[in-house]
Amino acid sequence: MFFLSSSCRLRLLLFPLLFPLLVIALSDQTRSQEGPPRFDATDAALAGKLISDLTCALPRTAWTDADSNVHKPIAAPPAGRWRIIDYTSQLYPGRALMTTTPDSATVTIPLNRTGWHAVSIGMSERQWEQAAVEVRLTGDKHWQLLRHSAGKGWGGPLFEEPWRFADLTGKQLEVRYPRDLNAMVASFRDKPIVASIYSVRTTPVTPEHVKLLQEPRHRPLVYINDGFGIFYNAPEPGPQIVKQALAGFADSDWDVAAFGNIGGDLVNFPAAAGTLAGKDGWDFRRPGDRRCAENLAAMIAAGEDPLQQAIDQAHAQQQKLWMYLRPQAYTAEPPYDHILRSEFFAAHPELRCEESDGSAVSKLSLAYPAVRKNLNAVLAEALKRDADGLTIAFVRGYPCVRYEEPVRALFRERYGVDPRRLPDSDPRLRLLWAELVTGWLKEVRQMLDEAGPTERSARRELAVIVGPDLDWNMRFGFDVFAWAQAGLVDVVMPYAYVEDGEINVREFAQAIEGTKVRLLPSLGTYQQNVTIAETRRRAHRYYAAGADGLSRWDCYSQWARLRLDDPVRQQLWLEHYFPPQHIKLTEFAGQNLKAFGPMLGF
Repeated sequence: MFFLSSSCRLRLLLFPLLFPLLVIALSDQTRSQEGPPRFDATDAALAGKLISDLTCALPRTAWTDADSNVHKPIAAPPAGRWRIIDYTSQLYPGRALMTTTPDSATVTIPLNRTGWHAVSIGMSERQWEQAAVEVRLTGDKHWQLLRHSAGKGWGGPLFEEPWRFADLTGKQLEVRYPRDLNAMVASFRDKPIVASIYSVRTTPVTPEHVKLLQEPRHRPLVYINDGFGIFYNAPEPGPQIVKQALAGFADSDWDVAAFGNIGGDLVNFPAAAGTLAGKDGWDFRRPGDRRCAENLAAMIAAGEDPLQQAIDQAHAQQQKLWMYLRPQAYTAEPPYDHILRSEFFAAHPELRCEESDGSAVSKLSLAYPAVRKNLNAVLAEALKRDADGLTIAFVRGYPCVRYEEPVRALFRERYGVDPRRLPDSDPRLRLLWAELVTGWLKEVRQMLDEAGPTERSARRELAVIVGPDLDWNMRFGFDVFAWAQAGLVDVVMPYAYVEDGEINVREFAQAIEGTKVRLLPSLGTYQQNVTIAETRRRAHRYYAAGADGLSRWDCYSQWARLRLDDPVRQQLWLEHYFPPQHIKLTEFAGQNLKAFGPMLGF
């Protein structure tokens, strides 16, 4: 038997305890050799002028610093209802400006800079809250909403939002508590707001970059509104619902509104085809479902036409409108079916898609002419109202065909085999599905061409919202390559469901190369908690991979004026002026956040 000496045994026992200390020592040594942490920032951004002491804010009566940390007595409220809060971060200390009062005063932060600068705003949200604030430069017409809740309820890091490039000569920064909540993603509007500014960074722009910024440059942008949420959230019916939803994009960087009919043949406008959302419903799971049903019923009873209102509003803003349709959003499961139940779907169970075992699924098959005719009738409603085009959202409702009888018959005729004996990965089956889906798009293309041009479109356009790569799409017969080569579609808008989902923009760009089809990948996904910094990262990545422009799912006006239409601006931000991100706060209001934070007991 092999025995270790007592000294060796002691070393082995101590090694697990000493090894982490050794790693820390080595990492600290490495860190000291590399310099201070960069937090993703570029050299130019780190060299910019930083204002982290916000006691410079005017008027002086708007804020108090008498209780800037919790070891002071609670101060009397100042006239403007803002507080100064002391903090320390990994990168710098500061005195943040904060309020929770909606009618607090507008404050001005003197910048005292001349010439072109990259302007970034430091933000962080506290536990249970979201950080949200509106900012603008003096003389600007529009306010910019900045908001995020990066910490998922436990308080988040300090991050600097890459807001805008601007000539700051004679300009100051104005700050206020958010007034226009329509600019915010609807699901965040009821979340408590802390309006706060932790820092302002102004980085001088080099003369050669100023020249680039002054050159006119624009890529197409499409903002998408599902046509449901605005009626779900509106407290009362009326034409103001649609107007407010689109008006935030007036005088913006965006070119096209894709306005939803709601889904399948569920509609939000008066029409012979389709079922009005909420019709005959009474068991509404959410208060918003009841509001949507009642708002639509009241508006249509009053002679209003929400789809026509959307088209007219977009045109008044010098923008195109494409009605967008989710081809497989017919009927939700209870209790949501009382707001979302298609009469056509209910009446025709024989038209459903089928799996290989013969079980029907909750989708209607495009292999049946009656299904295509029903959807085409809904699409035709938009064209007769002078819509400039149509959008088919294939990612919100798939598959469109499976193993139902028309598919089986075609497959047996061509291959002499029952497709139900084959996996759905069989290339012959996928090609047949693609043929059937493409056949429907040919019908839609014919409808668009027969409708003729509009004032804004010499050819009424067909856009498709598809999955994140070509292989994903072909699983369901969405043959983007064939659609582009045949000239059936004008715009392809790839989309990924989740925040970490990646769109293979380069693959799409190669597939449509040599055609007139424009590639506008989606900046947004099914989740919405995205900073401006991340939005610019995506935009830069997509442009670099070959995107012709961009789109945004569930787009709200907080993204209206960020100059996402200019790929050079995104490149300048990412490669030269990107401000620090993910800066850990180590002390807040005199309390240590590095260990056992103050909210641990609540």
